[in-house]
Amino acid sequence: MLWRTSYSPTVVATPKVLPIEAHPVTIIGSYSLEASREVEVWWRLFEEDFPGDATELLISESNLESAVGALRPPSRHSRIRFSQSVEAWQQATGNLEATRAFCALASEGRSQLIVIGPPTEEVWDQMSIIWSKIRT
Repeated sequence: MLWRTSYSPTVVATPKVLPIEAHPVTIIGSYSLEASREVEVWWRLFEEDFPGDATELLISESNLESAVGALRPPSRHSRIRFSQSVEAWQQATGNLEATRAFCALASEGRSQLIVIGPPTEEVWDQMSIIWSKIRT
């Protein structure tokens, strides 16, 4: 029998100021390419239920654009953003491990919900409801 590592995502429902534009946005973010596995889980969920709504954000003081370009399909390149505002993002997400990703739903420059780690079904249901309300 194969055992999977159990996990429990961290849900931050308290609004946080985010260094982003004001319109409603879904951000799937990470501080390292090591979080690609979790980023992909989030990406696939959003693409299935809300195609075209998600933006991937890689937050790093290093320039990783060429590495990401090689690791992500060309069809996604226009929806990948880079930020060197590490401290500003860490205020909202905490200091994450390199293998952790987060998903943030935001509008008017503030988070509505941030989930750290991959989603459970319950968390995805909660995200879907909130995103459905703020995206329109």
